[in-house]
Amino acid sequence: MSDKQPSRIIIGSSVVLTVIFSAILLVFVNYLSWRHYKTFDLTENKMFTLSDKTVNLLKGLDHPVKLYFFFNPEHGLYSWVDKLLRQYREKGGDKIEFEVVDPQRDLVRAQELAKRYRFTGEDNMVIVESGERHKFIEAQSMAEMDMSGMMTGQPARIKAFRGEEKITSALLEVVEGESRKVYFTLGHGEGDITSQDPKSGYFEAAEKLKRINISPMTLNLVQKPEIPADAAALVIAGPLSPFQPDEIKVIEDYLKNRKGKLFIALHPGAKSALDDLLAQYGIRADDTMALGAVNLLGVTKLLGSVPAGMLGKHPITDPILGQSLVFTNARSLTVLPPAEGQKGRPVELAKGIEAFWGETAYDKDNMEFTEGKDLQGPLTLAVAVDTGTVGDGNVELGGTRIVVSGSATMFANAPMMQYPMSPDFFMNSVSWILRNEKQLGIEPKVPKQYSLGLSPSQFWMLGGVICLLLPASILLGGVAVWLKRRG
Repeated sequence: MSDKQPSRIIIGSSVVLTVIFSAILLVFVNYLSWRHYKTFDLTENKMFTLSDKTVNLLKGLDHPVKLYFFFNPEHGLYSWVDKLLRQYREKGGDKIEFEVVDPQRDLVRAQELAKRYRFTGEDNMVIVESGERHKFIEAQSMAEMDMSGMMTGQPARIKAFRGEEKITSALLEVVEGESRKVYFTLGHGEGDITSQDPKSGYFEAAEKLKRINISPMTLNLVQKPEIPADAAALVIAGPLSPFQPDEIKVIEDYLKNRKGKLFIALHPGAKSALDDLLAQYGIRADDTMALGAVNLLGVTKLLGSVPAGMLGKHPITDPILGQSLVFTNARSLTVLPPAEGQKGRPVELAKGIEAFWGETAYDKDNMEFTEGKDLQGPLTLAVAVDTGTVGDGNVELGGTRIVVSGSATMFANAPMMQYPMSPDFFMNSVSWILRNEKQLGIEPKVPKQYSLGLSPSQFWMLGGVICLLLPASILLGGVAVWLKRRG
């Protein structure tokens, strides 16, 4: 007597129940992994492990913070920033909201964010938002790049990753700090932050400041010779006429008595009457125009846009080291010998290429370099000074900070959109004079580079193994198998 076989109905029911329970189990496991997950940083120097300072900040958050990861997946820093932001989400729990926006695929969402925060939608950045405050962290500020290999066709290499430093600093600012006010002077032909004129307006510069939680304001010292108490910094953007003695006195008092912060951008030939003020801090604006000459089909053409290299070892230039900055319609600057009792030493930030000289007779036709009269390149085009530094600058006591640019045109609307390094230099300069980066003590992560050094004999030996020994071994193995089968 044979065993009774299970009916098809029982078998079918069993299969259906198995599928249902498996689906329920899969959903449950996925839910648990979404709510309670753990990631591991297996890199040797813990590139994506958050510091204790950041972890403690995340644990102490009282209000939710939104992190928008607005990046093109093809960008070289995409995976670095993505892994780091996921650590913020993991450590921050329900206080950190994390959204990935691919501007190439999520077009509707990308346009919505671009409209809300007023940016082009083509940038690669992280947006940190809490309540009504937000701050942008652009991709290029999160890493120091080594461009030395690009001349030989090699890609740019990440020299130091500053993602945690930048994101945590931004998080602190939007959670704890109010928007700081930077005042742009008016009344002397300066760039107007409300003007969209491509050559003279500073609308784009003002919009860039808003991205980093700074409120650009205007100030007319002629009407009211007083710098407001809430002024975090003062910007003098390309004056064309002189400041009056009363105005200069107000600025001097602000710098000395309030340890003020000042960004000055100058035009060649313009008489601002600020020479004595700059000289107190060891800086002279030369009465020159930076020019270069190029021969095109036998015709000499003068160039007024100076390619300049960034000089390192300064927080303004370190993030954009290796990049070329263009100083348009510029005058040269000179660092003066230190005067008795002078606090702080000016630091050169950018120098033009050697082919450009400082023309002193720039108001005449047929200009050319004249030995002994004009200034030989390379010209200093940007300088910074901090009166609070002691010794080699390793000790910071908190003093007056000033940045002087020999070009005001480079920060006008058109150059700010045409040359990508112009906004970076402007933003870095304003952030530095404001001490915008919180002194968290979070060190940049330096990726380890591994290389294999071979002597010529070792190189040829390795080539022989790869090109001869390995193919020969495979061939002999095949012959041995063939012989064995025939036998």
